[in-house]
Amino acid sequence: MTPRRADGFSGATQWVRVGRVLALAGFIFTGGLALLSGAEEPVDASAGPSVAERVFFGRLDELVQTQRWPEAARHIQQLQALRNEPEWLVRRAGELRLAQIQICRSQNDPAGALNAARLYLNGDDVRSLRLLSLAREMYAWDEKSSAIALVKEIVSRTPGFAPAHALLEDWLPARRASPLAGQSEPMARTDSAKAPPGRTTPPATERDEAATHLAMLHKGHAAGNLPEVIAAARLYLTGDRDRADKILEIARELRAADEMRLALMLTREVVRRTPGYPPAGRYLAELEATVPKP
Repeated sequence: MTPRRADGFSGATQWVRVGRVLALAGFIFTGGLALLSGAEEPVDASAGPSVAERVFFGRLDELVQTQRWPEAARHIQQLQALRNEPEWLVRRAGELRLAQIQICRSQNDPAGALNAARLYLNGDDVRSLRLLSLAREMYAWDEKSSAIALVKEIVSRTPGFAPAHALLEDWLPARRASPLAGQSEPMARTDSAKAPPGRTTPPATERDEAATHLAMLHKGHAAGNLPEVIAAARLYLTGDRDRADKILEIARELRAADEMRLALMLTREVVRRTPGYPPAGRYLAELEATVPKP
């Protein structure tokens, strides 16, 4: 007779339950995922990810974090083999492409990695920052030609992205010294030269100086040099609210790229240099609320 446990369930019953859980897991990862991809009812996007989406990306994140690249490749292939593409795949295609870049790298397939990078890049600075970080890692591991090719692809897709230009200048000394010539704001998102209502356009000399300090900031970030980033931010910030907004914009991009520490440091500099500016105070409070208390 099977001995009974203190919780009232026999050991045999426990194994039956474990078997059922494993069977359910197998269903979700194989046929269940296929069924869900083709038979999911329309869902309000605000309701959060579906079960299939959570299971797929949870597993993919685990495989990428533990660098189990062959398993990660098979995991993606199973999704790509589905008869009907899940509706959530379009929304999260970027995460899939980023994993494919790393998988191709592990397979010594630089052409495949570059092709995945082209599909991943869309002109967004956050995506460019993520690939720039990967390129630095590749360069450090003596994958220099692949790293340079990746940064050149970033420059091609995001021409005004100063950190990529700065990194290429460091890696290729013969490259033209000033790829940003004629651009007063390396990370600006507008082509308009007009100032917002109520604000005046600064003199050309001041604009050139601001561009130089921003370029220093981006170059320091590309090199992983935090003191240089903060020093450049202090030179750039003058109490002017336009400049404060620019650094806050960069801080938001860094936060989105999971560089919380640097985002917090830059926001504190804005608050210190532009006291009484409500957007800076609010964003600092928001950032500090997300930092775990010691």
